[in-house]
Amino acid sequence: MHIRLYTLIALMAFMPITVSAEVAVPADVPTEYRALYAELASRLSAFERRLGNPTPRKVIAATNLLTANSHAGPALLREDWQRSNLLYLDRLQALGANGVSVTIGYPLLTPAFGDPAPYLAFFETLAREVRERGMKLLVEHNVLLPGYTLVPVGPYYAQLDWRRFTKERYAEVLRIVERVRPDYLSLVVEPETHAVALAKRVGLNDWVRYVKGVVEDIAKEVPKRSTLLGAGSGTWDDPLYISRFAKIKGLDYVDMHFYPLSNGYVDYLERALAWTDEVRRIDSAKKIVISEAWLFKAAARELGGDPTDARKFARDVYSFWEPLDVQYMRVLAKMAHAKGFELVAPFWSRYFFAYLPHGTPELQGLAPHALMRRANQAAFAALLANRATVTGRAFGAIRHGGTAGR
Repeated sequence: MHIRLYTLIALMAFMPITVSAEVAVPADVPTEYRALYAELASRLSAFERRLGNPTPRKVIAATNLLTANSHAGPALLREDWQRSNLLYLDRLQALGANGVSVTIGYPLLTPAFGDPAPYLAFFETLAREVRERGMKLLVEHNVLLPGYTLVPVGPYYAQLDWRRFTKERYAEVLRIVERVRPDYLSLVVEPETHAVALAKRVGLNDWVRYVKGVVEDIAKEVPKRSTLLGAGSGTWDDPLYISRFAKIKGLDYVDMHFYPLSNGYVDYLERALAWTDEVRRIDSAKKIVISEAWLFKAAARELGGDPTDARKFARDVYSFWEPLDVQYMRVLAKMAHAKGFELVAPFWSRYFFAYLPHGTPELQGLAPHALMRRANQAAFAALLANRATVTGRAFGAIRHGGTAGR
C-alpha cells in the first residue's frame, strides 16, 4: 500500500476524533437518542463543509431493490411479489433512480443446495425489466446471512470447506454473467461479514486469490461479457483489501460499503476519500462504486461485535431521523461528484417512502425484526399510494451533485 495512506491510517488510529456539541437537536428526537443524534449531525455537518460544492459529473444514482433481495428465498417466486418488484422499480425511477442493486446470495444458485432454475428465471426477468426502463443493474454476490434470511442455510454452511465454497461460488458467478447479465457484478464486498455468516476464518490472501481466479476464468469462459466485475470491502475493514483488489488486472471496479461515520478513532468518511485516491494511484482506469451506504444509527463507542446486529438497523425505522437521512443523501452526492464515483447506491430504500412514528403504542416492545417488518409494510402502503418521504425526494441529489433535499 502507498506509504502516504499507511501514514494517514496510522495517525488516525491514535487520534480520537472529537465532535462539536453545538448541534441543534430537533424537539421530536426522544431523550434516549438525543446524544446519538447530535454526534451524527456534527460529523455529517463537518464533512459536508469539507466537501463544499463540487462540480457535477455523471453519476449513476442507484438504490437497493429490497423486494428482490434473495434473503426472501421462495417468497421471491410468488406472482404478487414479482408484481411488487415492478411497482417498486417504477417508483424508484420516478424519484430519480437510474440504477438498482440486488443481492444474489450463495448458495441460492447452487444445485447441491436446491433447484436454482426458478431463481435464475426470476433474476433474468428482473434484469430484463430493469434494462427496458433504461436503468443499470448491479448484482452483489453475497452470502445469505443466517440471522436475516428465510432460507435455512446454517447446516449447509457448517459442512463447507474453502475449496468447495469457492468452487460453488464461481459456478454461481458464471450463471449470473451468462444468464442475468447485470451491468455490474461485485464478486465480494465486506469479506469479514462473510466470515461472520459462514462462522469460518477466511484470510485476505484467500479472497485475493479467489477474486483474481474468477476474473481470469471468466475472461476465458465468457470473453465477450458485457458485465463489469468488481470487488471491495466495507470502509471499516482492513485497508489492504482495497489496495490488493485494486492491483488485480482485469478487475473493472473497486466497490466500497459505507455505513458507520466513525469509530471514534477512524473517520470513515475521510477513509473513503483516501481509499479512492489509493485505487486511482494503483490503477487509474478502475472505476469506483459504492454499492451500499446508509447512515448507521450507532455511536462510535457502540461499534464492534457483530456487523449485522439487527438492533442497530432497527433504529432506522423512526421518522425523527429523516433530517439526518436527507443530509446523508447530500453528503453521498457530494462525495460522488467530488471523487468521480461511477455509481452510488443508498441501501435502505424503504425509507424513501415511509418511516414509523416513535412512541406509537403498537410499536412498543417489538423485537428488531418485527419493527423492520412494520417498516416494510408502511413502505409498501406508501408505494401503493404513490407517496414519498423527503429522504426519497432528496435521493435525486446523487445525480446532480447534492443540491436537492435542502
